[in-house]
Amino acid sequence: MTVFNIATGGLSLIGTTMQGYILPRGTRTPTTVLITSSAAVAEGATTMQATAATAATVVRAGQVLVFSPTAPSGVTARSFVIVSATTTLGITASPLPIFPLRTAIAANSTAAATTGMIPIFGLQEFGLQGQSTTVDITGTDSGSSTEVIKIRDSREFSINLIERNADVGLGTVVKPLLFNPAFADREMWMELVMPSGESHRGATMLTNPSKPGNQNEVARLSFTATIQGASYQYTDGFIYA
Repeated sequence: MTVFNIATGGLSLIGTTMQGYILPRGTRTPTTVLITSSAAVAEGATTMQATAATAATVVRAGQVLVFSPTAPSGVTARSFVIVSATTTLGITASPLPIFPLRTAIAANSTAAATTGMIPIFGLQEFGLQGQSTTVDITGTDSGSSTEVIKIRDSREFSINLIERNADVGLGTVVKPLLFNPAFADREMWMELVMPSGESHRGATMLTNPSKPGNQNEVARLSFTATIQGASYQYTDGFIYA
């Protein structure tokens, strides 16, 4: 069992990642493959033994996996893993190179890896700017205060990133959706994952692109990423068993 110091653990957002791919028309359901840690992995490790439920599963350099123990007890942290080199996994355990591990992984922990994910580098700001839709239900028994009922929430993220040279995710996912008219009505499957393992995922529409220009600066790109309707998935960084 891995338990964080609740007062200080898991609060840093350094290393938060964004990854995704352009969804086919007519679907908002991605394909996932279960990745299993074949043995326990110690904090600080740079490689782990892992299997994939499907043969020839490719995980890309920079892709994030979030491992959860099969039998959590108490308040248990998920394990945030960034793959350091593109690797093909299968049903037989093989080495998976990773960046130094922040939170130890128990043997047989599992991560659901979304097929086709492409990391998007240079992420700096990723604030949730949600808005709630409410309806006034003030009645004769409400006294001097109003009452509302919440109908739904928007899941809008304000994304600000630095453009990196040869960033495949930026060039093949983000920019086509923002600047190519042929992709104006298309969505991406986006996963925004924090180092604690907390994540926001879903079919996402990219809008409102902004590219400031300054000869004393670097190339930047800002846009709004709105996760659509019932496709939205939220996962807490901790398991409360």
